[in-house]
Amino acid sequence: MKIILSLAVALLSGCSAIGGTDSSQIYMRTPGFSISLPEVMVKEASFYSAGDMSISVKMANGHTVFAQTITRELEGFDEYFNLQDYPLYVFGIKDFSDLKGLDRERFSGSYEIYKATYDLDAVSVLNVDGDNKIYSVCGLGECLGFLVDVQKPDYILMVNSSGLNEMQFRSIMKGI
Repeated sequence: MKIILSLAVALLSGCSAIGGTDSSQIYMRTPGFSISLPEVMVKEASFYSAGDMSISVKMANGHTVFAQTITRELEGFDEYFNLQDYPLYVFGIKDFSDLKGLDRERFSGSYEIYKATYDLDAVSVLNVDGDNKIYSVCGLGECLGFLVDVQKPDYILMVNSSGLNEMQFRSIMKGI
């Protein structure tokens, strides 16, 4: 297992990485965030870097976890866009009709896609460590979540999984 993990670390490029000091946990890292995964979950897994801002793990059973740090620059927002509102618009919690032009179109399209995949009335909002929030929803064998850290206004973390149940996904989100 250590050889596989060492090889995965060596193959990953950019800022995304894996590693960790707790032998029962594996850490996926994206800029600004560290995600803790139980070693048993990622035993014989494959890790992939999908650019500087994201990392993906495909488990031996075919289940996947994808994590990406979202920035204004990555999404093409101007400097005035409140990035911490991103999950509110995606999940339709906040009305995106007040946004202008391309931003409104982007969130309208995203909302329609997510509405077809998830029951957006079931979005969970969990307060962690004070004002930090986890927004998440699961449906049709997939889960989607966002971590908003008030100390990191220029970053939010998006985590997507396939094949995990809601309890497994939420435990990953809480371990960030």
